[in-house]
Amino acid sequence: MTTPAPDPFETLFERGVTDGLPVVPPTRERVEAMVAGSGREADELIALVPPNFGRATVEKIAINAVMAGCRPDYLPVVIAGVEAMSEDAFDLHGVSATTNFHSSSTVPLEPLWTSTAGAAPSAPGGAPTRPSAGPCGSSSPTWGAPPPGP
Repeated sequence: MTTPAPDPFETLFERGVTDGLPVVPPTRERVEAMVAGSGREADELIALVPPNFGRATVEKIAINAVMAGCRPDYLPVVIAGVEAMSEDAFDLHGVSATTNFHSSSTVPLEPLWTSTAGAAPSAPGGAPTRPSAGPCGSSSPTWGAPPPGP
């Protein structure tokens, strides 16, 4: 009898990379598709993220976006959000290092992004029928702003 393969969702939970909500395992194929959606090189440095100034490359951001359930065409918006939150004016270091209660997240709502908002099936009040409030799921913080355009 063969031993069953470990459940990737349980493995991620056991490793502490999820808060208990479902995550999408960041397979090589999914991460490569996400990076391709950005139109950038995987090793391009986007920001040094406070407070420890970790290197946020396109690939690292893509891994987190995959786990949060983002689609590849959303990655440019997520990248823009990481860039914005890493600017000195945002003071992510101060916000992250405070002893006071705080919460820093920006959740872009999908209807704000698309010119077809309202055309797709929606829940009461026009909310997307997706299980999350934003385009990238709800198990991880997501950042961004509506993209420019018509």
